[in-house]
Amino acid sequence: MFCRSIFILVIVFHLRSDSQAQDFYGMGGNQLFSFSYSNGSCSACPLYTLNGIPLGFNGDLFVLPNGDIIVTSGGLLLVYSLPNPDPIVNLSGLFITGTAAGPGGLVYVIAQGVPYALYTYDPGSNDIILVGNFPNGANSLQDLFYFNGQLYASGGSGVYLVNTADPSASILQNSSVNPDHAVADEGFYIGLDFGSPVFGQINPVTGNSTILCNLTPPIPGSSLQQVPAGVPQPPSCCTTEAGTLPGGGSFNVCINTLLSFPPATGVMLDNNDLLQYILFSNPADTLGSILATSNTPSFTFNPATMQTGVTYYIAAIAGNNAGGNVDLNDPCLDISNAIQVTWRPLPAVTFSAANPNVCAGACTTVTANFTGTAPFSLTYTNPVSGAVTQTFSGNTGTFQLCTAAGAPPGSLVVQATALSDAWCVCE
Repeated sequence: MFCRSIFILVIVFHLRSDSQAQDFYGMGGNQLFSFSYSNGSCSACPLYTLNGIPLGFNGDLFVLPNGDIIVTSGGLLLVYSLPNPDPIVNLSGLFITGTAAGPGGLVYVIAQGVPYALYTYDPGSNDIILVGNFPNGANSLQDLFYFNGQLYASGGSGVYLVNTADPSASILQNSSVNPDHAVADEGFYIGLDFGSPVFGQINPVTGNSTILCNLTPPIPGSSLQQVPAGVPQPPSCCTTEAGTLPGGGSFNVCINTLLSFPPATGVMLDNNDLLQYILFSNPADTLGSILATSNTPSFTFNPATMQTGVTYYIAAIAGNNAGGNVDLNDPCLDISNAIQVTWRPLPAVTFSAANPNVCAGACTTVTANFTGTAPFSLTYTNPVSGAVTQTFSGNTGTFQLCTAAGAPPGSLVVQATALSDAWCVCE
């Protein structure tokens, strides 16, 4: 039998790989950058030129819960409410070098001196209050950051574990590393040294570091700050768009049928980008559950990797062309909304008769046993009645088969010539 089919295509969600990336604000000179890292790749693009920052100084930055940006540069503390390039606060009484989260909405800051000192800054009142001095020898402290939930300060004298109750009791953890102006939350940094064009992670206690990716383009002498939860993410550097797959209603597709669906619309590709389509099994792990990839909006059933009656998902995917396939590590990788597909098995029928021995002119009851999804429409033929079409509401049904009066002895063949169930048609 040859079987045709229809298929399920239901819009379920919109995915963008940017949401899986780690997003930062970066700063170099008076330029504020958007920076993204994902799966071994990173990208950066300039967002704003910030006014009021002394040229030649590469500062530290901190993102407040309301989305405002604190910048320390040239000893100044400036607060920006983006996208306004002018500072709404400019404090110059102390030579401030670094910032990090503090208690109760306050911000910790380091101020240069002999010795250096730890302060709290209140963004609501713009008050700066001394907490205490760092120990003698803690020189050139340029940055504050958290690692494994602990506050650290770093600079020319190394990395200190900060005692926030008594900064003079802060402990030197490692004097051999100096992630100057370079460390963001949880050990992310740009370079081991000032101006290094790489992004990675560093353990401030052991000094062990891992380069995660090269900056594209490099941010000169920069600081990073991860964006807090609940704060709008930096504008994306990415222009790649996988578009949208049109919805097609509630359909299923038979296993012997090519599934074709409308191509993605609203696609935007860079010069080195590629658009493909993916079939995957887990919407919570799209890239990790890809079963098939296609260059056209179509898929076929593969019994080696797919099962009937299981819901799968299809989406368009766009990113850098890596040898004829989309680079899944592209930080600008984009995935469209998904549509559902459920593959259906072909229906089948077998016949049985309670009494296969029938006298001429008599009748017997034939039972039809179906596999598939009811209701079933069956067309069968026999030499007596010819072609008959009958509908069955369940997976088992009966019909009468009668012989002609005076018929000679012999076999009477009943043959199914067409069969359909709720999803598939066999002819």
